[in-house]
Amino acid sequence: GPSSSKQPSLLFKITSRNKAQSSPPKVAPNQSIFPKPILPPTQTELPKRSYYQSVHPDKYWSTIRNWDFIRELNEAIKNSNATARKTSDTKAQKRSIDDASNEEETSNAKIRVDNSPDLTKSLPDAFDSASQYKALWAPLLLNEAKAQIMSDVVATQSSPTTAWIQRTQLAFGVSAKLELARNVKELPSSDMFGSNSSSTHSTGSLEPTVTLQVRPIMRGAGIGSLVCTHDLLLFVRQPTTIELALRGKAFNAVDTTYEGSVGVGKLGRMGFLGHALNSRNRSIDGLIVRVSKKCWDQFSSLDEVFMIKIGSNITALREFNALSRADKIPLMKYLLDGKAGNKDEITHGSHTSSQFDPLAASSNALPVGFRIFIKSKMNTSQLAAITAAAREYGDGGFTLIKGPPGTGKSTTLVSVLNALHLRQYQAYYAAIERIVTESNPTTHFEELAALNRAAEVKPRILVCAPSNAAIDNVIVKIMSDRFVDGNGAKYSPSIVRVGAGIVNPKVKGVGLKEMVDSIITLGSDVSKLEAIITTGRQELRRIQKEIQKLKIRIQAIVNACPYEIPDCWEIRIDEESFEATGSVLFVNHKSKKTTYDLPMVKRPTERPCQIKKMP
Repeated sequence: GPSSSKQPSLLFKITSRNKAQSSPPKVAPNQSIFPKPILPPTQTELPKRSYYQSVHPDKYWSTIRNWDFIRELNEAIKNSNATARKTSDTKAQKRSIDDASNEEETSNAKIRVDNSPDLTKSLPDAFDSASQYKALWAPLLLNEAKAQIMSDVVATQSSPTTAWIQRTQLAFGVSAKLELARNVKELPSSDMFGSNSSSTHSTGSLEPTVTLQVRPIMRGAGIGSLVCTHDLLLFVRQPTTIELALRGKAFNAVDTTYEGSVGVGKLGRMGFLGHALNSRNRSIDGLIVRVSKKCWDQFSSLDEVFMIKIGSNITALREFNALSRADKIPLMKYLLDGKAGNKDEITHGSHTSSQFDPLAASSNALPVGFRIFIKSKMNTSQLAAITAAAREYGDGGFTLIKGPPGTGKSTTLVSVLNALHLRQYQAYYAAIERIVTESNPTTHFEELAALNRAAEVKPRILVCAPSNAAIDNVIVKIMSDRFVDGNGAKYSPSIVRVGAGIVNPKVKGVGLKEMVDSIITLGSDVSKLEAIITTGRQELRRIQKEIQKLKIRIQAIVNACPYEIPDCWEIRIDEESFEATGSVLFVNHKSKKTTYDLPMVKRPTERPCQIKKMP
């Protein structure tokens, strides 16, 4: 974000949510659902130690190259099938709020890429050093990368056009010969940290690797899609291996020695992964891939293999490269302890009660309707993240939110955008209110100029993402869930999708190019354009008359009484008599009486009537 004298905001991690927490938690009569003021961690602190294993830049590719993908794909499909059967059996039951609002996150959560424990349990909120920060976050990022790749592969199988199996047989992939790449020079390094030209090397890598050249068995054959640098490729003995894995039956009654019914390699491995070092369009002839030497040694005796592209996760690669260099960035001290510069704000001064509402704190608190909605939908870690991101918006700083797959980051992001949108609109409404209730008379042109100046603070939020699919997912989620206003009602914000490469067809309607083309097409029909202009002018005149009418009534209410009155009173407009008399009514809710006369002055023991906060 822009430089600012203010300290950056907070570092939050979103923790996993139990199924039992999918509905709002039960709260005791004197207990708030908000967390207590955020203090330095005690239970989650790790024992201090002076040394943490360094995060090598090649750790990402080393993990991917040694991933037993076939085994975990087989398990993911079995779990997906079991979930589908369970869902059909319990179709009458209502889905939880989280399941309904975040299908993508929950689908990721269902696909376990390994049996590792919940790593977030050991993560502190503050870190001792950059080496500790990198060492603790690296496993989470690697697990998330693998989960995303697996999720994409499983999701691909649900579409008739993208499923690997078409009409009972494998429709993608190709048979090829693999040979050691000799004298390969000046190839773009897939790990972005340099490579050499030898076919077997370990320079810049955590493990010995092999550079292989692909030659299709059928001359000029392709893999069924474009292969780009960093794409992940799966190599197996024969297509049957993939077909069985896609049915969750790859390890059914299979001899786990070297010779199995579908070709199980040593150590029970049915295939291996490699990543492309160059690109190929139609034919894969000349494609260069890098694989683990340990895995290659198990399959090097084969005359041919079957290969298929399983996708790419360039976003995770960029994140891991950034993490490996995190100790060199200026913001590292805030990542280690984001609360250091904001201790007063985080502990909320003297607010130590569990009744403290963080979304209602500060001078620009979020509206009550939005707060009620968010509290019913989010868990405590998500609420803390939204509070941090929305606090003192516009004063500089940043908020970093991280969490494993399935913890609700996408839902939290939409809620953060909702909060920022409301906060900017509050500033706009406040500016309009000052203009309308201004006691000094102004000309029509001065009022228009003031309104134009106020429009400069209308919500303009730029959302960026590292890929076209990611930004499309955010837009689709906002379109489906919509935003919540200050009264708790739903509304759809205005969205413009900037840039090419729209992946989801649902987003095309808000694409900048499509919107411009629509306006140009509309302008080619003169008669239709004139009708739209005429209708627009009539609507504008109606709105201007309504604004003037409301302005007169608001000023009458604001100027109705020169002194403070008790809060049991309310000032109202009677439409039947106001046009003729211009007088307001004073309603006493305590005595249930209405009068045109001014009420008595507020006594010292009585609370004042806040005129501007009346409904």
